[in-house]
Amino acid sequence: MLSVLRVMNLGVIGEVEMDLPGGLIALTGETGAGKTMIVSAIELLLGSKAIPEMIREGEESAEVTGLFSDGVSELVLRREINRSGRSKAYIDGKLVSAAEISEVCQNMVELFSQNLSTSLSKAQTQLELVDSFGSIDTRELKRLLLAERETSARIDELIQTESLRLQRLDLLGFQIDEIGRLLPIEPDEDDRLEAEIAILSRVDEIRRAASMGLEAISTDRGNGSGRDLIAGSLHWLSADGTFSKMVDRIRSVVVELDDIASELGEFLDGLDEDPERLDYLRRRLVVINEAKRKYGPTLSEVLGHHEKATLEFEELNNFDASRDSLLNRLAEIREALAKEQSLVRSARAESASAVSIKVEEYLRELRLANARFRVDLSSAPDGSPVNFLFSANPGMALQLLSKVASGGEMSRVMLSVCLVAARLAATMVFDEIDAGIGGETALHVGRALSRLSKDRQVIVVTHLPQVAAFADFQYVVEKELGSGRADTSVRPVVSSERISEIARMLSGQSTSEAALRHASELLELARVTRKAT
Repeated sequence: MLSVLRVMNLGVIGEVEMDLPGGLIALTGETGAGKTMIVSAIELLLGSKAIPEMIREGEESAEVTGLFSDGVSELVLRREINRSGRSKAYIDGKLVSAAEISEVCQNMVELFSQNLSTSLSKAQTQLELVDSFGSIDTRELKRLLLAERETSARIDELIQTESLRLQRLDLLGFQIDEIGRLLPIEPDEDDRLEAEIAILSRVDEIRRAASMGLEAISTDRGNGSGRDLIAGSLHWLSADGTFSKMVDRIRSVVVELDDIASELGEFLDGLDEDPERLDYLRRRLVVINEAKRKYGPTLSEVLGHHEKATLEFEELNNFDASRDSLLNRLAEIREALAKEQSLVRSARAESASAVSIKVEEYLRELRLANARFRVDLSSAPDGSPVNFLFSANPGMALQLLSKVASGGEMSRVMLSVCLVAARLAATMVFDEIDAGIGGETALHVGRALSRLSKDRQVIVVTHLPQVAAFADFQYVVEKELGSGRADTSVRPVVSSERISEIARMLSGQSTSEAALRHASELLELARVTRKAT
């Protein structure tokens, strides 16, 4: 609910801060005192259009802040307006658009005035009311509608992209063939090719270097090799135990040199010039590098691209099968959807009838005895959207509520709808819902508002003492002249002050004995009635 409302420099309001409790709250005061600006401030919090003319005379900006609380968490909304016509909206200090703040508030606050209902005038909300009242589960209907939309879109996409599909198939086929000519291939083949090419292209140079190394260490390649000289030193060094560790190391070196000599010999025996092999390797490496340039930069990525391209090619090549499968799926969805729509329409028709009867009962309580109200289902298979139809007088045809209801009638119809609705906003604001009524009808409106406020916060701007008397809390909006301009203040009234305010509303005077007595009686009547309902 709206726990705190702070308004600065809006219309005749300089600065006002209101701590608002739950239950029914009545805002009363003389005409022109600024009650409408309180409602305008709430409208701004709901995302309504901000205009510079709303700013208080002599000020450059206006600001409205609302603290909303559900007893567990809090949310702070703020709107700022400046003379340039630009406005800013904030949610918990974060700058947002007016549309975003409106979306946040749509389930928090419901505002009704003579010409405005924030959400109950919307077809979607009216449909939700019917579904909620009849406990109609529409989850399966929504799932099937979404499935039909998505499947139809997929079929359209397949058909519309046929030429693109064929072009893509050509490209994928070329890529698959190009990479396929390299198969079989290992991810490191390019490195191995480069190493082998490096050897084959320098056979003579490598043979000479290997031969020189072999001659230097091999016992089979002449006398006086390095290996033999080192081995010969073992005889002399072994004689002296001082060199035992060094002797062990020399023996290891001799063994290692023998191994190297053996490997060099094998390498030289297998080292032959092979121009054909070298040419083949070079040509294959060129093809591999070209593939890496296009699909790489590594062979692993080239192979990965080949796999993905093959899968996509197969999928695109199965177009007819995919399309037929989707068409069969769509037929199944539509068959199930038709059955579900029929069930939902039947349930909505029953719920709409019950809502219509219940709203008419409340309208009779609110002294619209001859009024007729109908929730009309559309011709769509599931009956959505619905329309609210209304007739205030006998013999008049039912027409759209928004077209034929007067301001007072509209307010009472919406109040009746609110009493019927199972799910409502935590805060409801009624701006002069009692316009055009009085006497006993006003008492019934007050009682209805009190009933509505049992489990939510209801704020009502009223000129009628009968309505104000039913409020759990009453605030007086007053305008004073000071410093050459009007200034509005808001204060709660209790006990004798409240009696005086009700008396003023009854007779225009707050001090006459008759008015005070009547006010006390009215407050007592409202208290007893509230307790009984």
